Amino acid sequence: MASPSAESLDPGDLFSDDEARESEIESEEDDLVEEALASLPIAKESAVARPRSMNRTGKSAGTIRSKKHCGESTAAPRIASQSRVDFFPGECLTVSAGKLFCEACHVALGKKASIVKRHIGSTKHQTGKEQRRKAKAHQHLLSKSWTSYQERHDKQIAVGTGLSDAVPQATSLRRTEVVERFLMAGVPLAKIDSLRSLLEVNNPKLTSSSHMSSYIPFLLDKERAATKEEVSRASRVVAIFDGSTHQGEALAVVVRFTDQDLSIHQRLVRLHVLAKSVTAPELARELTSTLCSTLQLP
Repeated sequence: MASPSAESLDPGDLFSDDEARESEIESEEDDLVEEALASLPIAKESAVARPRSMNRTGKSAGTIRSKKHCGESTAAPRIASQSRVDFFPGECLTVSAGKLFCEACHVALGKKASIVKRHIGSTKHQTGKEQRRKAKAHQHLLSKSWTSYQERHDKQIAVGTGLSDAVPQATSLRRTEVVERFLMAGVPLAKIDSLRSLLEVNNPKLTSSSHMSSYIPFLLDKERAATKEEVSRASRVVAIFDGSTHQGEALAVVVRFTDQDLSIHQRLVRLHVLAKSVTAPELARELTSTLCSTLQLP
């Protein structure tokens, strides 16, 4: 049988046969893939996945919120520290070395408005403000008492005692405050020599403990004036006295009184060390001198 000549073959038939073979191969590959997937286990999906809404830019809203939050927490606000001091007057804020500083709490603050508002609303800040107010009032009272004491004892004050005008008033007030705190705490004034270098940091210079004791008469005069003012406003006053006969007579006179709120107060107004026990007339004189002359009670 004679083979057909090349001229009798149609080129279209050749291309159709190739396409058929390619489709058969692709079908076989798909069947193999389906068989392989059917033989493998299916992984379990997580239950924490949630649908995300897309905004106009094509990014999820959660991604944008997290980036915005990170930017706000790390970027420093572009605002001057002095503007925060002006915006919150009366809150003991100041600028130190270009940073916002709280003088009541002795801490540096951030310049964000939320941080400053949270700090000034805290209990620690309110307590610090109250302590600072009391300290300023005490300084004013001490300065006023010091001026009055100098006017009344001008002729008796010697230049060498450190209580004269030769010593600046700020230095004298600082030394007086140190002596007052030591006496209130029951610490001997001799300890000032050991703590002098610490007490002089950012403060006026002190002197030796023997020299600092010259401020005790002023403090005694101030305490007497304060006690006299308290007793003069009292509605009820009771005097209590007692003595100790061990190695002489230590006579103590205490007054107990109530204020306008009926709160009871007690003050030691006299402690006199005598050589021997006092007699009745001597005791009467001590009480009269203390109550009528010192306290000026009617």
